[in-house]
Amino acid sequence: MGQEYRDLNELLDEVNSLKMILERQLKTGADDTTEASKIVENIAKKIRKKEEGLQSTNIAEEKYRLIFRNSPVGIIHFDEYGSVKDCNDILIEILGSSKEKVIGLNMKDLPDKEVVEALKTALNGKTGRYEGIYEAVTSGSVTPLRTVFTPIFNREGMPS
Repeated sequence: MGQEYRDLNELLDEVNSLKMILERQLKTGADDTTEASKIVENIAKKIRKKEEGLQSTNIAEEKYRLIFRNSPVGIIHFDEYGSVKDCNDILIEILGSSKEKVIGLNMKDLPDKEVVEALKTALNGKTGRYEGIYEAVTSGSVTPLRTVFTPIFNREGMPS
């Protein structure tokens, strides 16, 4: 399981410990809240740390989106199967196509086998390259094209 799952389970364990302490105090009529207070403080610290991490992640994601959308070059995002998940407007302009036609396209099915080989190289974890005259299947537009397919790796080190 991932770190997020482990963090959540740790937090839930602490909440359950707190619940047991409070139930025990209710049964015995004890007023000592020291142990419960320490657990609550620890839970609050973990929640704050998680919030800070989420804020950092949100900032990083927003920066990525800004670069993706405003880049002066065409950018395409595809999944581990070669299916297009997103692309920027410059890529659409280069291809003379539309997002509706490009998103969802499986690039492994492209007729240009050199492009497909460059894609497969990236899907296998290495940088793939293509340079040549490309005919866009979504528009029929013919254009000189230089591409660099670069894999993005997940936390487990696998291309994603």
